[in-house]
Amino acid sequence: MRRIALTSLLLFLISGSASAQFATYSNENEVLGAAAISPLSTYQILQKLIARCSEVSASLRSNGNAQLGGWEKRHHAFLLENQRIQAQLERSYTEPDAKKTFRDMLDRQVPAAVQKQYEAFVSPIDTALQKSQQEQLCQVYVNAIQGGKFDLKNTDPVVSKFLEKRIQSDGR
Repeated sequence: MRRIALTSLLLFLISGSASAQFATYSNENEVLGAAAISPLSTYQILQKLIARCSEVSASLRSNGNAQLGGWEKRHHAFLLENQRIQAQLERSYTEPDAKKTFRDMLDRQVPAAVQKQYEAFVSPIDTALQKSQQEQLCQVYVNAIQGGKFDLKNTDPVVSKFLEKRIQSDGR
């Protein structure tokens, strides 16, 4: 019973964080700003999560890394465009204060947000009383990655479409 409850809670957390609360944007500049951060931040969260689950069992390490690799492959063009957008934005800031604020966002604020989101995802694993519960919770995450729950098209369709449009317009 406890195992089912933990799994249900984790599934709720995954579906809630992955799709229930879409970001809303007032204009294209806000979308561009989000595209400068995502999907890389999601990838970093997933890397940390799979690394934690890899500590739980060798089979989770193998399957988790395989599913993370699948996520990375599905998002390869987005990750490259994410880097291009960051570089474009950094070049656009000519005022030293604006450039400093942008660097602070990338170097301090985004990693802090990634860490907080990771902590929220890993908390049920860390508080599980038995290793079998940890394994089951990690497997739910691995299955969610495999099933596309963390794919940008599902977590932020506006940014996903924006990136797709940029990539297509540049002929990449």
